[in-house]
Amino acid sequence: MKTISILGSTGCIGRKALDIASSNNFEILAITGHKNFKLILEQAKLYKPKCICITNEKSYNIVKSELSSYPTQIFPGEELENIAAIDVDCCVMAISGNAGIIPTFSSLGYAKRLAIATKEAIISGGKCLMKLAKEKNTQI
Repeated sequence: MKTISILGSTGCIGRKALDIASSNNFEILAITGHKNFKLILEQAKLYKPKCICITNEKSYNIVKSELSSYPTQIFPGEELENIAAIDVDCCVMAISGNAGIIPTFSSLGYAKRLAIATKEAIISGGKCLMKLAKEKNTQI
């Protein structure tokens, strides 16, 4: 079974990636979100990821409380880089804006494939990103 992490799972691209991954029998290891705690809770119950990272403190506290009886590990936003660095077959980077730059670079060497759905990391550090991806054996 192939593994996947979806960083930015509550956005349009992240939701679609979850649908595609689950319909193709991927094991969803990690999802991340910001403020939409209601959708993260739904995704956690439906897809049963191994870990969730919430970057908004209020939403994190709600999700942590609501999922306290679930085996899923819940992490605060400070752990986003570590969540991005989980070994997976594919990492979908769907975090919008500059917030996705650091996790994009953090996933290199851990994701066999990195599917970038936002432009900021490419615009900000495209040459460096491509060079590091090649060095760390991550296909973009």
